[in-house]
Amino acid sequence: MNKANDVKSINLTAILRLIYRYQPITKSRIAAELKLTIVTVNNLVTELCSIGICEEDGFVSNGGRRASLYRIKRHYGYIISLAVTRNGLVGGIYDLSLHAVERNDVTCDIADVLDSIRQIKAFLLEQIGRLNGKRILGIGISVPGRVSEDGIIISIPDYPQWNSVELKSILSESISLPIYLDNDTNALLLSAKWNGLVGDSQSFVYLNTDDGLGAAFMLKDKVFYGSNNQACEIGHITIDPNGPLCNCGNTGCLQAYVSNTEILRRINSLRSVPVSSLDEAIELYRSGDPAICSGFSSATAYIGLALRNIIMLFDPELIVLQNKWLNRLPDLFHHVQDTVFKTKTDSGGLPIRNHLSVLLNRDRHIIDTASACIVFHNIMRNFIA
Repeated sequence: MNKANDVKSINLTAILRLIYRYQPITKSRIAAELKLTIVTVNNLVTELCSIGICEEDGFVSNGGRRASLYRIKRHYGYIISLAVTRNGLVGGIYDLSLHAVERNDVTCDIADVLDSIRQIKAFLLEQIGRLNGKRILGIGISVPGRVSEDGIIISIPDYPQWNSVELKSILSESISLPIYLDNDTNALLLSAKWNGLVGDSQSFVYLNTDDGLGAAFMLKDKVFYGSNNQACEIGHITIDPNGPLCNCGNTGCLQAYVSNTEILRRINSLRSVPVSSLDEAIELYRSGDPAICSGFSSATAYIGLALRNIIMLFDPELIVLQNKWLNRLPDLFHHVQDTVFKTKTDSGGLPIRNHLSVLLNRDRHIIDTASACIVFHNIMRNFIA
């Protein structure tokens, strides 16, 4: 690609991203936001419309000449998504506005690698058939572990049988579509970005504490992977060498103090009558059960500690926290915030930061569209006409 084509591709991508973010939007606003000439914007928007990825959506008038509005054409193409979880497969089909066309769950024991791959392949082929010749922009697959740039599973905690499995290569033998694989928390990070949760933030953290402790970082609008695609393993930082055994095989990992399994274990060690589920524990917390309160309070303190360490290491503008029980117990989330936002006069307080906030993700759509956003991010990162 020559230099002129490079510039054109960069501008097309920038315009497409802006249209998606502010749709519907006028050409004049696009030109102002991107500091491009109106002639350049007019030519490139016209090209995007001729391709079919954008379309006119009415007009606006401020008393003078009417200006056309533009938006992404949601049915330009479709994304097939698949989340590989510890409980099975969760998949669906999404249009280019990240609206669900359909969603499906598949019971699957991921401990059985060969059967899991067979079910993954069968699911994807079924979704391709359902689209019946419509344009498919790609397949996004998220996994609860680390993935190489070539789509090789580096590792999935608790499931060493997945180590070095060349999942993308295996699927590509029978599927000719673009296939993108990524870690599940990285996918959530991208979903938070493209679904508008983080606004203008370009450096933010997504911390998922539902089943373990997964973290992902976007620094200056780029996902941070590290040199071996294994960065951001906050959950496996050792905080006490003599602490409890973690699922990874080490002792005293941060994850071993905040996972739902550990919370229930701690609670049941303090109660004569054990609780069987997190939902039951949440209800008992509301009744003031002392053992339940102790278990949740301990986990809350460690989550606050994790956030403070993340802030000191990466200095983000924003941290998005995903946690089932903090969503249902807002007083505990306030304790997390209190731990993070100690003033300078508090012992051990963080240096004051002018731009820092912590928010709790309460939007299920961000979780549902995470795998689809792996593909969407690639489209919006480098659109080629």
